Amino acid sequence: MNILLSAFQMIRVIRVLFWHQWRNEVQVVIDGIASAGHRWVPAFLSFYIWIMVSALFLWMENVYDGPSKEFFTSISTTMYWTSSFLIGEWTLADFSEGGGNRVCIFVVLFGSGS
Repeated sequence: MNILLSAFQMIRVIRVLFWHQWRNEVQVVIDGIASAGHRWVPAFLSFYIWIMVSALFLWMENVYDGPSKEFFTSISTTMYWTSSFLIGEWTLADFSEGGGNRVCIFVVLFGSGS
């Protein structure tokens, strides 16, 4: 577990979690994951939803030539934007008429609660 934690510290975005302001909250989450043991289903399901919704946004915005197409250029940038969508923060509001707005409705109804 310590090796995995050290590997995550190298990723710039995750290093924010190790700031002293959030040390207690992060420790509670880490203890909860560690105590789950072999029950990784919720974490796997959350990661799967994140990847699939990101792929849908990337696909729909590029196929239907949506106004937010410039923000969804790769899976990594799409995952960045989708992470904010899944927690309920909609910094981008204009999506393609054909599919992007349908994915948006799906995320609002089902994704934010997961």
